[in-house]
Amino acid sequence: MIVVCPRLINCNDNGVIEMKTVNLILAAVLVLAASLATAQAGSLGLSVRHIHLRVADVARTKAFYQDMLGLKVTDERPGDKVEFENGALWFGKWKGGGPVPVTPAVVIGLEAKSVMAVYEHLKQQGVMVPKPPEKEGYGWSFRIKDPDGYGIEIEGNK
Repeated sequence: MIVVCPRLINCNDNGVIEMKTVNLILAAVLVLAASLATAQAGSLGLSVRHIHLRVADVARTKAFYQDMLGLKVTDERPGDKVEFENGALWFGKWKGGGPVPVTPAVVIGLEAKSVMAVYEHLKQQGVMVPKPPEKEGYGWSFRIKDPDGYGIEIEGNK
């Protein structure tokens, strides 16, 4: 492999960085990346493992997120819990008295390759979509609610 030598790096007489130098640079970049990942995990070494929400009917929730939204089920205990997307999002059976205490402060954010395609798909499937996608500072988005009333924001490219 031949790499043109930048001014800040020592090179051979032909102005080419030697392979051992390239390997050292790559090793330094990997160490830096690992350091940043560890630093982002926090001083206690914690990172988010999953979000677990309680629902009234796990089968209904599974059908909505799998069939309507296309999320991949990666684990489940039928009737008790269902996990999507390698355990990033869990739904478990609400075992408290009365209805599930859903709050509008909880919003599940899902990224879409095409917000408009998801919007059209959900409308065709009969999902209540209160407002069409709008341009936001971070891309396009719209919101819906799941069967238990949790807010879902679909965001991404138009």
